[in-house]
Amino acid sequence: MSFGFSVGDFIAVGSLVLKIGATLRESTGSSADYQKLLLRFGCFEQLLKTVRVTISQLPTPTMIAIHELVRQCEPLLRKFDTATEKYKRSLSSGGSGRKLNDSWRKIGWGMYKRDEILALFDGLGKQMDAINLLLSCCGV
Repeated sequence: MSFGFSVGDFIAVGSLVLKIGATLRESTGSSADYQKLLLRFGCFEQLLKTVRVTISQLPTPTMIAIHELVRQCEPLLRKFDTATEKYKRSLSSGGSGRKLNDSWRKIGWGMYKRDEILALFDGLGKQMDAINLLLSCCGV
């Protein structure tokens, strides 16, 4: 019986999560917001790993609900990736090698992108909470 989703769906979202996680880990800076994003992202990675391992053991309605929640995360992750694309080199360890450009990017990140990114992670947090609730109801 097929439910319109496959392991490939989780792999696609998982690879996107890994790509974004790598971007966050390579970023310099130790602001509280950055550390919070990194921690939240690590939690989301762990949650997806748990879902990937246990999804086949869950009741069918729960599997369908979790799949829908994971599917709803993908646009948020893509939006995050798009929003951070021009900042990745400047925020990476060692920067892009162009100090002035890196400084402007860091300022732009702090002033304009941080709130947008926090809003995206709030959306992911809601999805994570719902997935965790479903898993805990099933004893996982």
